[in-house]
Amino acid sequence: MKNNKYQTLLKPFNYTFKKFTMKKILFIAAFGFLSQVLFSQSINSEKLDSYFDVLGKNNKFMGTVAINKNGKEIYQKSIGFADVQNNLKANSNTKYRIGSVSKTFTATLIFKAIEENKLSLEDNIIKFFPSIKNADKITIGQLLSHRSGIGNFTSDDTFTQWRTSPRTKKEMLDIIKAAGSNFSPDSTAQYSNSNYVLLTYILEDVYKQPFDKILNKKIIKKGGLKNTHNGKKINPAKNEANSYIFRENWIKDAETEASISLGAGAIVSTAKDVNTFIEALFRGEVISLENLELMKPKGGNIGMGLLLPPYNNKSGFGHNGSIDAFTSFFAHFPKDNVTYSITSNGSNMNMNSINETIIKAINNEAFEIPVFNTINIATESLDQYLGTYVNENAPFNLIITRIGNTLQVQPTNQPVFDLTVKELHTYVYEKRNVVIQFNPEKNTLNFQMGERNMDFTRE
Repeated sequence: MKNNKYQTLLKPFNYTFKKFTMKKILFIAAFGFLSQVLFSQSINSEKLDSYFDVLGKNNKFMGTVAINKNGKEIYQKSIGFADVQNNLKANSNTKYRIGSVSKTFTATLIFKAIEENKLSLEDNIIKFFPSIKNADKITIGQLLSHRSGIGNFTSDDTFTQWRTSPRTKKEMLDIIKAAGSNFSPDSTAQYSNSNYVLLTYILEDVYKQPFDKILNKKIIKKGGLKNTHNGKKINPAKNEANSYIFRENWIKDAETEASISLGAGAIVSTAKDVNTFIEALFRGEVISLENLELMKPKGGNIGMGLLLPPYNNKSGFGHNGSIDAFTSFFAHFPKDNVTYSITSNGSNMNMNSINETIIKAINNEAFEIPVFNTINIATESLDQYLGTYVNENAPFNLIITRIGNTLQVQPTNQPVFDLTVKELHTYVYEKRNVVIQFNPEKNTLNFQMGERNMDFTRE
């Protein structure tokens, strides 16, 4: 029987839309320190520029950041390349896949349908999906709030094997049906992309149109979003960014098929457009303010299309997303009328630190410009770390391999992660706060993630 205390430890390695879903843990953690923030009218743009310039120079981040105050953009910065191979630099109009930030758009469309008397939050989904387990007990509202119990299809170990191939509605419904149910409807909340794929199909059923047309008519055109659309094959010639994993150089990642992610993660947009949409949403210009209240979390961190960062009484809402190597964030603080968005096509560091820096800049608090030291390790020296490391109390082993002079770790049945050398025998995976300390003489390693740590022995 698996030791439950390690289940939380494994969660950051689970596939979600970066590989391949949203990481709500990252989003929530990024705001833990914001208890009494009072946002200012201006920011130190020059220093913030320097911060992002350093990240770009050291291959830590590519993407665009936009900050609005009182409906006006007070900062914008684009870093890196939309297309590395063709040396096409990113700009303010470069379009990125926004992953699970798409869910806020999709949830809004559901509330539009409710306002048009096409749906109700209390409607059971059995009339749409009679073969889904518990369909007679699951409501539209429970899909929106991730309280349906339906399993997350992107957590399946085989997802990476088929994510790049188109899927029909029937095929996706079969996949979601096979994911089963993890709990009785409405007994708890558990994030699942399956919920929002089903919501996409419900929208298409009630409007008798494909999702892209509904999105375009109800949100994009009315909101004046000039660089937003439902995803298709990425086209850099149209200023659409590819996504990249850093492995000595930026390497293009594969594309998850839009027919798979749909309203759960397929929308393409810019930081500016996301800010524009979110501000209009919170002004009551997209759906009623009464329905906006229903989107907000009640008694937890997960709402109906919005997340609640857990910091005292500061009222803020947002969402984050990841798909392939794309990551995205938005946060809106109604009391201070501040909104910021990040759209990224490549990151080689913990995105929490970028969020924290942006918040500090908005608040005119001091923040540091990082210094990155390059440590060169001979390729043959990496061989002393290779092998399979085990801990009988852990539900996974750690497999250490290398590609060239890049050391890699793979927990059992999980994706491979590139490690970066920090110092002799110490390697990190910054994006998840993972630190691995090797002791090659004793054939052991220490695995740390946050406050947790575990010792493993090489077989």
